[in-house]
Amino acid sequence: KDPSAATRDTRRLMAALLERAGTAPAVKVSAKAGAGHPVGLETFRYTLGEAELVAVHVNGSVRIENDLSDSGQGVAAAADLPLDIVFPKKGFVAELRTGKAYGQTDRVKAALPKDKPLIFAVLPYEVKGLAVELGGGKIADGKLAIKVSVQTEGKAGDHVVHAELTDAKGEVVPESVVNLPLKSGAYEGAIDLSFVPGDGPWKLKLRDVASGQTFEAAVSR
Repeated sequence: KDPSAATRDTRRLMAALLERAGTAPAVKVSAKAGAGHPVGLETFRYTLGEAELVAVHVNGSVRIENDLSDSGQGVAAAADLPLDIVFPKKGFVAELRTGKAYGQTDRVKAALPKDKPLIFAVLPYEVKGLAVELGGGKIADGKLAIKVSVQTEGKAGDHVVHAELTDAKGEVVPESVVNLPLKSGAYEGAIDLSFVPGDGPWKLKLRDVASGQTFEAAVSR
């Protein structure tokens, strides 16, 4: 029996009670515009200053069927559904795993990938790019000096930039992978590459996790 159909009336009653109590969800998710929250989906919301992070994923630990088993098979149909997601307020939205930018909005349409969550950043400002200084792109004493900041209009919040080297084959060098903390949108320091074998050259790839903005440059010893 379809778990969504079997529990529809109960879920409508609970949704009405929660709304009456003033505890309606801040993030609204539906499989069709105007429809109720899909069975088997969970949402999580975090704040970082004025920015928000929202995750949507399949709850694989609950099976909403008559036998009430916890095998997770009852929520398999939630994967690959085209979802309509409405955030509490407008902002510049990007999906963190793919880096896809949606522009300034409070609503996105996205399909939940199989066995993967959707994770969105909703920023109060637009990140137009990354400003990077590498000091000639030379690794000295095993370290690469770097200055990086997010390019925005107005004051930026805290960000994280993912950094990695790729070799001549385009493959990621595991020893190089690091996340740089950008306090108030800026970082100045060095990346420790002393464990990276060989002399290069390599391509340094940077990606701002929240906005998906990227930067690439050649580096060598």
